[in-house]
Amino acid sequence: MLKARRDGTLSRDRLVDAATRVLTLKYRLADWPAPAPSAIGSAAHREAAQRLAAAAITQFRGVCGQAIRGPITVTASAGRDSTRQALIEELRARGARVVARGGTKVHLVGYGDSARDLSDDAAVTVAMDTPHVLAAATSPTLLATYSSSRASMSALAAVLTGQATAPGRAPVTVPGLPESSCVRAPS
Repeated sequence: MLKARRDGTLSRDRLVDAATRVLTLKYRLADWPAPAPSAIGSAAHREAAQRLAAAAITQFRGVCGQAIRGPITVTASAGRDSTRQALIEELRARGARVVARGGTKVHLVGYGDSARDLSDDAAVTVAMDTPHVLAAATSPTLLATYSSSRASMSALAAVLTGQATAPGRAPVTVPGLPESSCVRAPS
C-alpha cells in the first residue's frame, strides 16, 4: 500500500474510504459473538457466500442475461492463474465448452490492474475487486464480481452461461458507465 500511495496508483481518498468502511464494519460487528471455529467454512457459510457473490455481480455493458454461445476462452492479467482456473472449472461444471484459444474471450482483471492489463480483443472483461479499470475497457460486455473468490467465480460462470442474470449495481462511480446496464436505478 505504501508503494501504491507513493506512485499515485492508490489515492489518499480511496485509502481513507476503504479504511473507514473496514473500521465501521468492525465497530458494528464488535458486539456480535464470534462464531465457533467449526462454523467457518460450514455448508451454511458457503451457501451465504454463494448468495452474496451472486447478488453482487454487476453488468455495466452488454445484453443482460445473454449466454455466451459456443466455446469460451478464459484469459487473465498476470498473477491471476488460480482464479482463471477456478472460472474454467466453474464454466465446465455448467456445461460450457472451454478451449485454450479460439473461443469467445473472457478476460479477468483485478485490483491494481490498469488499462495496460486489459485485452483489446476480449468479448467480455470482468473486474474482480474494484470496477474502476472497466472505464478503459472496450469489450462489448463488462462485468464486475468485486471478488476473486470461488463463490464469485461460480456466480460469474452462471451469468456467462445464461443460467443467471447480473443483479448488482456498482457501489462506486465508474466514469462513462452506468451503475448497471441490467438493473434500473431506484426512482
